[in-house]
Amino acid sequence: MVNPDRDEFYESTRALGYLYRDIDLPELPEPPPPNVARITPISDQVSWAVLNQIQQFLPDETPTDEEPKWLTDLFQGYLNELGFIRCTHTLSHIAGSRLTEEEVVVGTILAECPQKRWRKDRIARLKIHSNALARGIEHTLLPNLTMATKDELLTGLRRAWNAWCFSVRYQLYEAASSFGLIALALIFAILDQIPCVN
Repeated sequence: MVNPDRDEFYESTRALGYLYRDIDLPELPEPPPPNVARITPISDQVSWAVLNQIQQFLPDETPTDEEPKWLTDLFQGYLNELGFIRCTHTLSHIAGSRLTEEEVVVGTILAECPQKRWRKDRIARLKIHSNALARGIEHTLLPNLTMATKDELLTGLRRAWNAWCFSVRYQLYEAASSFGLIALALIFAILDQIPCVN
């Protein structure tokens, strides 16, 4: 339970204050580590086709089992934020209801709602929030695509490839598919940008 700073909060002597302080919520369980449902080796056709393109610029690159801490931390942050988006933008008032990962990726809400304007507003907010999350992941992998030097692009390409490999290995894990789509989109953007940089 939060221990408020006495300078900023006061301790209420009313019944509601006593009830509030008496609440003892259990700690939320940590999500299982991403080593659940690990799939190796990377044998899907998309990965090999992408690797073929990457090797034009990074000839020694191979499918990697590498899981650096920055990548697992990035995925964990993504998983947490995606979970928040899925809960926040649902149209249902039922506790525990969430949008699907696919709804967030596509930017729509499939549930029916008699208030069309409210539904439209929720969808607009969902798109803003999910786009910001995707841009944040891209920025972590490559801080500035349009102004990057060739070395920075190659570093970003390697990091995005690692993120894609991670998503394929853990494709049965929640949020891995959409995490992989963000990495894959960045890979394609970098591959398009590299020939334009001297």
